[in-house]
Amino acid sequence: RLLADLIGLPTTGLIPAMTLLVLLLLFRIVLRRPALAMIAVMAVITLLNLGGENVFLETPGAVVVGVLAGYAIARFGFLTAVSMFLVFFALGTLPLPPASFYAIPTLIFLAVLVSVAAYAFRVSIGRRPLFGDMLEN
Repeated sequence: RLLADLIGLPTTGLIPAMTLLVLLLLFRIVLRRPALAMIAVMAVITLLNLGGENVFLETPGAVVVGVLAGYAIARFGFLTAVSMFLVFFALGTLPLPPASFYAIPTLIFLAVLVSVAAYAFRVSIGRRPLFGDMLEN
């Protein structure tokens, strides 16, 4: 089960990311302004996150997720969208109680996820210092 989840995880992140980027493209063509297209994508993401039982508790979270996800997709692009959905689906489906019998596979999955994120961060930085010139000033 754990191996199947690890193998199927990239497609789980690719499909919603491609859907939202195509939606951003369509809004960009129809509305002709990048800011309006970004706001429209934020509204769609917010509406997709609604639909639970408690509207007053759910709406602020859906708005925050919609605004942050829409901004990340419109500003940083496809790779950010894929990684955002990959992490969202991975963490959203993990069982959290540490006393249960499936706590070890959960910890293994989290360790793999953190190690891949750390490796991607290290590759993206390259030979530059971690904090750049911030510590020298």
